[in-house]
Amino acid sequence: MNLFSRKKGAVKGSADADRDTSHFSLPPPNLLLGISPQATKPNEDVESTLIKRLESNGHGKCDACGVTINGDMRHSLSSRGNWYNVCSMCYYPTHLDKIPFYDEGNIIYFPNMSQARLNAFLRGLWVVQFFANTDPENEEMRDVAETLSDLERTLEHVVKVTVNIAKAPSDTGIYASTLHLLQDHEYAQRHKYFGGFRWLPSKDMYEKEIPFWAQNDYKNLHYEQMASNITKFMKEYTPSFRIKE
Repeated sequence: MNLFSRKKGAVKGSADADRDTSHFSLPPPNLLLGISPQATKPNEDVESTLIKRLESNGHGKCDACGVTINGDMRHSLSSRGNWYNVCSMCYYPTHLDKIPFYDEGNIIYFPNMSQARLNAFLRGLWVVQFFANTDPENEEMRDVAETLSDLERTLEHVVKVTVNIAKAPSDTGIYASTLHLLQDHEYAQRHKYFGGFRWLPSKDMYEKEIPFWAQNDYKNLHYEQMASNITKFMKEYTPSFRIKE
């Protein structure tokens, strides 16, 4: 079996898959919550092939969310019998025990948005805030950043909803420990228990990467369109959200 090429559309329908696969020929990886002892480990040939694929066009892309990554940002991820280059935001949810203990973020119940799409949204939010801080005289960017601050509070509210309404913990370490306790057959069926949960990373963890993303993926932002795009995006995934007039 060739792990590095498969026709588009061979695997579809995953609730946790980002459907935009235009940057890559494989179906998107499943980013279901997991831990490293249960993950498939790459051998030297797999690692070598992944690295060559990443380097073939200079900076490569995360095969899950599409963000630009370099060799230092790359992680190897196995999903559905295929191997992928992914960023740490897409790698850590599937390897919760590998997240630095001092900056674990939270686990949230957010079934209406895939992990890859949540990662892309957070990254865009952080980059806009970065641009607003580096160009404080730009009123359009400042207005967009203020709107995005409202969206940050929406996500903070999701953490509270997870704890108070879904009656689930938000502590990442608890989920990692629980996954460690599962028998192999239970772990294989973990989507039944954890399919609607997502990892909400901390911005502090990515302070060094944000300027890199800003330069490589967001330098041609059209500020005047962003408020409209944000509204459309959030109405789809959080219907109760209303953008400020």
